[in-house]
Amino acid sequence: MVHSSSPIARSVLAVAACLMLTAGSCESLEEAAKAAVAAKDYAGASDLYLEAAKTVACPDRGRLLLRRAETLELDGQVRSAARSIDKSVELCPDYPDARWARAQRAMKAGDRDLAFSDAKLLKDSVPAAAELFSDLSMELEVERGVRARAAQLVTQLSGLLNLEAPSEELPNEEPAVFARQVPVPMTLRYQAQQSVRGDASFELKWEEVQSYRGDPADESHVLVRTLELPPLARELPLPTRLTMSNQRMGMRFAIDGRGKILEAGWLSRGPDRGMRPEMLRPEIEGMLKRRRIFDPGESGRRAVGDTWRGEDVRLVDGKARTVEYESKAEGFESIRGIPTLRIKSKLSGRGISTDETVWLHVETAVPVRIVRDSKYSVSFDFTEQSWRDHSEWILSAVSGGE
Repeated sequence: MVHSSSPIARSVLAVAACLMLTAGSCESLEEAAKAAVAAKDYAGASDLYLEAAKTVACPDRGRLLLRRAETLELDGQVRSAARSIDKSVELCPDYPDARWARAQRAMKAGDRDLAFSDAKLLKDSVPAAAELFSDLSMELEVERGVRARAAQLVTQLSGLLNLEAPSEELPNEEPAVFARQVPVPMTLRYQAQQSVRGDASFELKWEEVQSYRGDPADESHVLVRTLELPPLARELPLPTRLTMSNQRMGMRFAIDGRGKILEAGWLSRGPDRGMRPEMLRPEIEGMLKRRRIFDPGESGRRAVGDTWRGEDVRLVDGKARTVEYESKAEGFESIRGIPTLRIKSKLSGRGISTDETVWLHVETAVPVRIVRDSKYSVSFDFTEQSWRDHSEWILSAVSGGE
């Protein structure tokens, strides 16, 4: 025996009720649905609205499907409610309430393309749709401009890069205006080298790839970072071999509009030993914060002679340490054909002191060259290790995001 409150029973009763009505009318089903809503039997009401919709033509069919969507939402069935709205538009495309309901749902869900297309069709008949269409038109136009400007900057930077061009001083120009962050999508490739002198001495060369991915109209984006390393000599210290070899695998950092890393993980599966993305999170976040807030300046402008200070993060023996720095903009210089602002900094923190020079591309704030001379000191239980590290990075390729 089927219980009268089950979905099957409700459907059977609804169909039976509809068949007993006089031809061309199913008003009692709609009234029964309203009564079910009043009794908070939202599941039963949605079944009744569906059966009622099957018996009538548009626009009533579309109206009843919208009522069904409302009761499904009250019942917590959000996806089913969305499908009911879609069905209302599909079956009754000329019913404006259905299309307007879908436009509002799409806007709430962040699907502006669908909201825009529906509002465009309704703008001449629904005042609220005309307002939404106007707002979205302006937003999309601004975003198209942002995307075009980002693509232009990538093309400009790539076109300027000349690996054979000599470095040369440039006249002290007006203050440089920097972007607030690296435009995306953009992939930067650096030639890097490191020379370490201390208890263990070695030299190492590699290429570093930084791929910024996302929509330039959205401040949140993703950074994928990988190192392309040659075979690592066994003479290298074991911690160095473990740290560097892990970074051959892509590390993915999801970044919000303020430069904060929301998620740090492997681009694909990676090892759970040695250097891992989560361990690099503080240093990457420090780099992003410094580039976003301090180096370009609060207004995005820097002039020769400007001085400022801030905080950065460095990894020392695999541990994140906060360092304070003082910086000065020294002059404009062309590096590999790219006009840059040369910034010298002194960084100091527990167990680390660094002299750093960074050449930032005017407009994008992309580092074209970085030179760091660091002194490290790490204390263990019974010993203290000290070493010097000279590291350099220089931009070797620029392309659109991968």
